[in-house]
Amino acid sequence: MSAYLKYFTSENDFKKCRTCSVRIKFKDLHTHGTSLRTHMLKQHPDLFETDSKSKLPKISDFYTENKNDLPVLPKLDRVVITLCSSKHVLPFDIVEDPIFQWGFNFSGFDRRTISQRVTELAEDWRVKIKSEFANKFVSIMLDGWTNSITKNHHICFIVKVDKTLYYWSSIVVRDKTASSIKDYTIAVVDNVEQCGGKVVSCVADNARNVQLALRQISQEKPRCVNIGCTVHLINLLIGDLFQNIPVLKLAITELDSLVLSQIIPRYNATRWNSRFEAIKACQTKQLGTTDQQAAFTQSVMILEEVSKQLMILQSDSSNATNVLDAFSSIHNDWFTKTMLSSSEKEIILKYCDKRWKMFVKSPLGRLCLYFQPFLGVQETTRDFLKELSTENCLNWAQNILPPARFEDFKTEETAIADCVILGQSLIPNNYPVHQTLANLLKKFPVSEASVERAFSRHKLVHSRLRASLGAEKLDETLFIRYNFEVILKVSQKDKKPIELEKEIENWNSVYIDDLVEIDDES
Repeated sequence: MSAYLKYFTSENDFKKCRTCSVRIKFKDLHTHGTSLRTHMLKQHPDLFETDSKSKLPKISDFYTENKNDLPVLPKLDRVVITLCSSKHVLPFDIVEDPIFQWGFNFSGFDRRTISQRVTELAEDWRVKIKSEFANKFVSIMLDGWTNSITKNHHICFIVKVDKTLYYWSSIVVRDKTASSIKDYTIAVVDNVEQCGGKVVSCVADNARNVQLALRQISQEKPRCVNIGCTVHLINLLIGDLFQNIPVLKLAITELDSLVLSQIIPRYNATRWNSRFEAIKACQTKQLGTTDQQAAFTQSVMILEEVSKQLMILQSDSSNATNVLDAFSSIHNDWFTKTMLSSSEKEIILKYCDKRWKMFVKSPLGRLCLYFQPFLGVQETTRDFLKELSTENCLNWAQNILPPARFEDFKTEETAIADCVILGQSLIPNNYPVHQTLANLLKKFPVSEASVERAFSRHKLVHSRLRASLGAEKLDETLFIRYNFEVILKVSQKDKKPIELEKEIENWNSVYIDDLVEIDDES
């Protein structure tokens, strides 16, 4: 909430609005930050800048934006969608409460009718979503969570088609072994492919059992690229810096002293970026002594670009080019920091190179290195990569391409190798098959942050007041809550026409629509 402070000036225990001079009581952001935000939203909405961070869609926002285009639905369906998707999830038996019926002039349904319609509606719209998979390349994101009410372990699956995310399922698992995770994931992959989709990537966190499961899946499904969460690498980089750079160690010590003094709220110590945000808030509000401010200012200077790239990679639209640009931007930003000493720069670049090598060794990293000239990344990234990877990714290309086009791919590969040897620049348009595969690579998600955001809905739906909610009914409720935009038949997707290149019009065993380049897509 520190972004709201720029609209106010400080006056003892108050904040004064720069626009209307209204004084608002203020102790700290944790206690009164919402008051500042509410004032700006209600009194100066034209000046207020909303946070660009990715958020789960809310039905209230959806209704405000689309209330003139909402479909005509039966009353029962409207009730079901409202109960499952409202800001504060309502139990099904509330429709039987006489006070509720009196207050809202509502009657006519019982909880059994609601529960049965939830099952029917979820199944009806699962069929609708399956129809979106036909002739499309699909990515699957998964992550695990433990239900705080039942203590059951769940695996949550999100499916990405083009730029659209669909909640697929939340499965209760008996154990968290790699074999079990692989079996559940293979079942989802087979289900999607039975609908005509073509699963090309699976994205999960970097836990050892999960990554082992993804490697086993890649052996059974050679076309499917297993991708670890790249946001984790940036978090590790921030952690490396906090643990090894003296000024950052000092900043954490001073930050903890302010927390103990209750000058600022406690930060999330398990998230490195949470520490940086707390330091940045202290620097913005000029808290602490002169020495503390100096430590905070230099810490912000070191970590600001890293944190910025972290937020980009956590968005739903992040892709492979964002990963390459992230490492490049961080590297170049540190080189231009004139206030950093040579020893600090040496330490920083050492750990940046360490995390970069971790990415390069991953399946996605090898693909990115090979197709780097065709990804349209910024020029500074190419300087940072220095040379094209010797990994030719033949196995992946062979499983993606039809036989005839794979032969064209090998011919282009020979020509590219000659260009590299002769020191000539590559012109991407001269290699249409490589460019086509690079366009597919741009559609791979690089983080399972979308699944993490879905966990917040689990907590809202399965609260302690609904402790008896079964796993199957929980999954159906979440399906409706997450996919309500599809359920209400209002498409938010960009449907600009796609022009096929003449050279690849005859591809018949690969899905063209997802392979050709879209001019406005990065």
